[in-house]
Amino acid sequence: MSSNMVSVDCSPGPQYHIDTKMTRFGRVGTPSYSMLGRARHEADLFQTPGPGAYSPEKAHLRPPSYTIGSRSHYRIMDSVPAPDRYK
Repeated sequence: MSSNMVSVDCSPGPQYHIDTKMTRFGRVGTPSYSMLGRARHEADLFQTPGPGAYSPEKAHLRPPSYTIGSRSHYRIMDSVPAPDRYK
């Protein structure tokens, strides 16, 4: 066999394809996520009602009430007098 027939090829084979953006340290480039919301179609956007669609009876009677923690217990009366009760 002649030396010009032997080629030096370091690839694993023709079926094994490595992405060009992949290195031994990971992917090259910026992350593929964003903090922006997805764009919506115009039909999905909030449509403001017209003047004839005003219905006060559909309004909520109470505003929503949200809490982060549990309710605190009421304190028992302290034995310390109020500032205006000192003699």
